Amino acid sequence: MNYSSMLRRSITPSPRSADGHELFIVEFAKGTPEGGGVMLGDGAFNARSILNTIASRGYIPIVKRGSRSPRGYGARMRDRAYDEALYAYRSIGEGIFRALTVEFGDKLKTRREESTKTRTHLRIIIYCLKILVRWAYE
Repeated sequence: MNYSSMLRRSITPSPRSADGHELFIVEFAKGTPEGGGVMLGDGAFNARSILNTIASRGYIPIVKRGSRSPRGYGARMRDRAYDEALYAYRSIGEGIFRALTVEFGDKLKTRREESTKTRTHLRIIIYCLKILVRWAYE
């Protein structure tokens, strides 16, 4: 799955899988590059396949535990590493993406993956410059 189709799926309704989790979240987790550090996610990421995929990519899943918690390697990592203070930082990322959505809208009218990446990066740069100008002249 390419970058632009992941973006399109994340802003349009998608079919639900048998266990009730959005299919695009599973695809997003599988598309996550190898890395390290933590990955903050809401309750939609609290599924065995998603947590195991995140853990196998080298990230520590910081996901709020639900009433029906899955088992597995990723879930054990989540349980050992979960910190409410660290999880609170998730709202900062949500706020940034919400601000970008309000500023530019939620759709990218591109078909090519390279165009989607370029437009996304330009939107982020423009928004950051707007914040810097606002901060400098206050």
